[in-house]
Formats: sequence, structure tokens, C-alpha cells
Amino acid sequence: MSTPARRRDAWTPQEDAILREKYPVLKTEALMELLPSRTRHSIVCRACKLKITVSNPKHAWTPEEDEYLRVHFATHANSTLAKKMKLDPEQVANHGHFLGLKKTRATWLRIQRKNGVRASVTNVETRFQKGLLVWNKGKKMRIDVFDRCKATMFKKGQVSNNKKPIGTEVLDPDGYRKRKVSEGLMPNQRNWKLVHVILWEQHHGPVPPGHVVTFLDLDKTNIVIENLECITKAERAIRTKQRTHGNMDYVALAQKAWKTRRLRQALLEKGVPTNEVMRAFAHERRKTRPSRAIA
Repeated sequence: MSTPARRRDAWTPQEDAILREKYPVLKTEALMELLPSRTRHSIVCRACKLKITVSNPKHAWTPEEDEYLRVHFATHANSTLAKKMKLDPEQVANHGHFLGLKKTRATWLRIQRKNGVRASVTNVETRFQKGLLVWNKGKKMRIDVFDRCKATMFKKGQVSNNKKPIGTEVLDPDGYRKRKVSEGLMPNQRNWKLVHVILWEQHHGPVPPGHVVTFLDLDKTNIVIENLECITKAERAIRTKQRTHGNMDYVALAQKAWKTRRLRQALLEKGVPTNEVMRAFAHERRKTRPSRAIA
């Protein structure tokens, strides 16, 4: 005969009342002191079930707290200080950084030993110190090492094996043909340029900023001036959506989306739970979603 599972202690109305009153303003450590029979996990899960949210106001540091932090920050861990001050360790660390405080080397070593990091390999001992010179500065390579590396060293003026001459044309991963136009001797100089853009600029001049050159028949291999046009990037995005979803009134869709965002914000400001608002709008969006065009 199997033994029945142990029943967990149910939350009492008094505990729920304490949680509703103190959870939005107190840290979990303080709540664990008020509810000694409850763990951190049980307190968080119960608050989530009761839909209690944390107000999380910004902590106003007092001069007494600043002085306490200046005295103990260098020699104590942030978690220890946070427990004594009933704050989050992140709040202690951020405010200590704001005050210009730092941990001592002994404190860092103690914290790292506590976390399982060996003291002999800590970054404090192995990092470069200010003014430290590298061990091989000013030294030449040993003769035996140089003889082994000389066969694979780049010689002065040597050209790599995969270098292409100016005028070479290749296909990029997107299927566009590009041509090498320079060797890249100047800073920020582009060595390769799309062939259809070169042809357009030969007839109409440079492409204006925010514009692209596209193919009228969508054939990337048909590179003739009659098949090219220069349009804005916004127009290209609209055409791409039309080819994907069919002919739709994107202006009307944009206006509807704007109204939807404003309505959603108004509902949230009235106190409607976020999950209910998002669930309602997701259901409405699924009903009004346009069907894809059949090719």
C-alpha cells in the first residue's frame, strides 16, 4: 500500500493579508522574517498566484546609510551588506560605485574562495598592472624559431593567393553580380560594387541617399538600363510586402495599428491586467489577419 503524499501547509488568511500589505514594499528577505515558515520560492509563487505586483520604488539613500557604506563596503561582500540594510545586493553595488568605493584585494580573494574560485588563479593576481611591460618587448625572435617560421612568413610586397584583379565580376550570396573597382588603398573605400548600380550611375549619376536601384522584372541577371529603376527604401519595403501578402492597403493598416496601440495604452492606464489586454488584442488580430495571396 502506497503512502499518501505529504500535504503542504495551506496559506492562512492572516499570511495572505501580510503578503498583500508588505510584498509591494518589502524585499523578500524581510518577508521571510515576517513569515518564518515560508521559503523565498513559496512567497514569490503565492504573490504571483494572488496577482500581487512589486511597486519597487527607488530607494532614497540617507546620509547615515552612505556613511555606513563608506565604512564597511571595502571589507564586506555586497550580499552581507544588503542583508543588514534590507536592500538588494545590486543596489548596494551600484551605490558603492556611485560613491567611488572599492573592495580591498583581501575581500575579493575571500569572496572568490567562498564561491569556489582558487585564489592562485584569480584575475586579481594575473591581470596586467599599470606600468607593466610585456616580457618580450624589444627582443628579437630566436634564430631556431625564426628558421621554422620563415617558410610561411609573408614577404614584403607579397600578394595573397586569392586576390582578384580590378574588373573581376562575381556573384554575391544574394545572387547579385558585383565588380571589383579598386584595391582599397584609401580608408573606408569599398573595393566591390554592384554591377547594376554601376550601370545606373553611368546613365543617371550617383544614387541619392536612402534610395536603391532595383530590377523591374525582378530578374537579377537582366542587367540592362531599361530594366532598372531607382526607388526609396520605403517603397521597396512596401513592394516586398505586396509580393508576400498580396495587394493590401498598408496606409490603412498603419493607421489601424496606431489606434490599436493608443487603445491598449488607455486600457493599461485604467488598471486592466496586462495579460488580459494582450490576450484580447491577440485574439482580435488573429480574426482580422489578412490571408496570404496564392501564387
